Amino acid sequence: MATPGAAGVGALMLQANPNLSPFDIRNIMQETATYRQCHYMGANEPCAEDLIPKNRQNNVYGHGHVNSLEAVLEAAEYNQQYTFNSNLTLMVTETMLTNGNVVMGPGSVMEIEIRKVSIRPMDEQ
Repeated sequence: MATPGAAGVGALMLQANPNLSPFDIRNIMQETATYRQCHYMGANEPCAEDLIPKNRQNNVYGHGHVNSLEAVLEAAEYNQQYTFNSNLTLMVTETMLTNGNVVMGPGSVMEIEIRKVSIRPMDEQ
């Protein structure tokens, strides 16, 4: 039954700040949530996830209890700016077919390196 409550908090966050992206809403809700220790089947033994320093998620309670007031107040003041660099270069070392496809067979390796990716919604009004 957490989904309707979380959706309602998300709607209040958007009302407080219509410029929030879904990514922003998720991050704010996760960062303002109250973490709950994981206990399986009512046992009083901590789960393995609780032994990890700064772990913010477990398989029983997710990221914890949503703090709606803190989330909405954080959303109202949130002004994250994202940038996107569209200067991308792709180097193909395999043989390229005439249609632009690259065929990779057994033993072929594909390496993709991404450096400092930032995304910002474009507001053109």
